[in-house]
Amino acid sequence: MIEAQKEYPGMIDWLTCRLDGALLAENVREEIKSNTSRILKIDASGNLEWEAAGREVIKSDSHQVVVRFGTHLEIMGSPARVSSGHNVFGKLDIVECWRDMIIFVQRHYGIIFPLKKDEWKITRIDVTQNYDMGSLENVYQAIEALKVSKAGRQEASPYAHGVIWGKGSKYYNGKGYAKGTDLRRNVKRGKAFCTEEQLVLADRILRLEYSIRRQRMDEIAGMGVKWWMLKPEWLVAEHAKYFDKFLSTLEVAEVDAIFEKIMSCVGEGPDKIKSHSQAQQAYDCYLRCKTVGRHKAMATYKRSTWYHHLKNLRLAGIKQIDLQLNNVVTLKARRLVLDQPVSCWADIKTAIGA
Repeated sequence: MIEAQKEYPGMIDWLTCRLDGALLAENVREEIKSNTSRILKIDASGNLEWEAAGREVIKSDSHQVVVRFGTHLEIMGSPARVSSGHNVFGKLDIVECWRDMIIFVQRHYGIIFPLKKDEWKITRIDVTQNYDMGSLENVYQAIEALKVSKAGRQEASPYAHGVIWGKGSKYYNGKGYAKGTDLRRNVKRGKAFCTEEQLVLADRILRLEYSIRRQRMDEIAGMGVKWWMLKPEWLVAEHAKYFDKFLSTLEVAEVDAIFEKIMSCVGEGPDKIKSHSQAQQAYDCYLRCKTVGRHKAMATYKRSTWYHHLKNLRLAGIKQIDLQLNNVVTLKARRLVLDQPVSCWADIKTAIGA
């Protein structure tokens, strides 16, 4: 009896695929070289010292894949963007993702690459899961809690709408961020396409991303496990193993009225805050003032950054008197539950009864 294949929530959001250049026919190598940039170093006498491969970014509508060809052919990017207009949801089957990437580049160049799995090497896999937090405000509250969390020995590196753990690691690292904010930025830059309804739904998503890097992939290969043997259940288990280290005890503060007031001021026009990212940073500044006092908080910012945050707070109706230390903000903690990732737009619509 053939058992039905179990569906696992999650997707592969990045693959780096590597092929030995010697396996390509000479005419194929020349075709790729003629269509990709080269980096040259020429000495004072005009002699070529060395030559290296540059990166070509293939853009077609929303697709963005990077190709580099030196001694090896490298194809890297998001498999989800190859098959759809965005990378909010996608596949978790590594072989299907690899094949989608290769075929996309083949069509771009009009040439054929080897499609034997054992001739290719995968040096990076990003596994992601999306969590419906109910609102963009709740997503940002979760991110604030994540910014002070540690993944084992890996330090957190916060940025505007997210946080990275183990930044620069060649073994593995993690990332948590507001997918809606990220998607809106990519749509604005022409790197993604989706409907307005999808943008609104994406605002509810907290994305957690686990990146398996080259040294970890080499270690896995050294154990005799081929990359195409990495099944969805294993990828999801590795993702859970990484994030369970600190998410099991994570608590976040309930959204307070000030946060909602600042976030509702985002929009276009001279009396609006330009982006959700700027609104979030203004709220961070507000909390810092309430925690350590206005003058101590000011000392932690560059002068221009400080006054930029004050300007955005004023736009939201927050006055200087509201930044005094004696005006205590009470935030009630609640546990953050991340055990039910969503797999498609329909999951989010079901949650809101749409």
